[in-house]
Amino acid sequence: MKPIFLIALALSFFIGSPQLQAQDMPLSQVLIDGEDWEVFAEGFDFTDGLSTDAEGNLYFSDVKSGTAVYKGDLDGKVTEFIKDAAGISGLQWGADGKLYACVSRARIVVSFDQDGKMTQLADEVRPNDLVVTHDGNVYFTMTPTSEIRRIDPAGKMSVVSTGDVSKPNGITLSPDQGTLAVSDHGGKYVWAFRIKK
Repeated sequence: MKPIFLIALALSFFIGSPQLQAQDMPLSQVLIDGEDWEVFAEGFDFTDGLSTDAEGNLYFSDVKSGTAVYKGDLDGKVTEFIKDAAGISGLQWGADGKLYACVSRARIVVSFDQDGKMTQLADEVRPNDLVVTHDGNVYFTMTPTSEIRRIDPAGKMSVVSTGDVSKPNGITLSPDQGTLAVSDHGGKYVWAFRIKK
C-alpha cells in the first residue's frame, strides 16, 4: 500500500501544480511529415548520455567500448569532443557552460570546461545519470546502492534519498526546477521529489 500512496503523492506534484508543463510532446508535433528516422551515428556498442548544447549539437558517449565524448554537429558530422573519457554514462550541459558527466568505470562525477579540461567533483561513488540545476546543484543517481545524491555549488556532497527508489536510473528536472523525477531501473514507476529551495 505504501508504494501506491507514494506514487500517487509523487504524481500529484506533477499533475496538481499549475505552473508545471509537460516536457514531452507527441512526435507528430516535431517530426516532418513523410520523413523517416535516420541513423545519425553508427559503429558504437552502447550509446548513452545524450545531451545537446544551445546550438543544437548532440553529445553522447559509448559506455561499453568508447573512449571519448562524441559530438554530432548540425551537418551530421560526428567527432571526438573529449578524448580519454571512457565509461561515461550520463552527460548534461550546465548553465555555467561546463559539460557534467558520470564516469561509471572510474566511479567519479566530473565536469569538463570548453577546452576539455576535466575537474573531479566526487569520487568513490557509483554514478549512473545526472542532472544540473540552473543554480549549479548536481543531482545524480547511484543505481547499485539505491541512492540519489547532490553536489552543491561549493562541492559538498550529500545523500538526498536512499532506498526510496529501488534502482534509481534516469533523472531529470521539471521546467521550474522544483521537481526532480527519477526512473526506477527494472521497476514500474517514475518517482518525483520536490526540491527544497
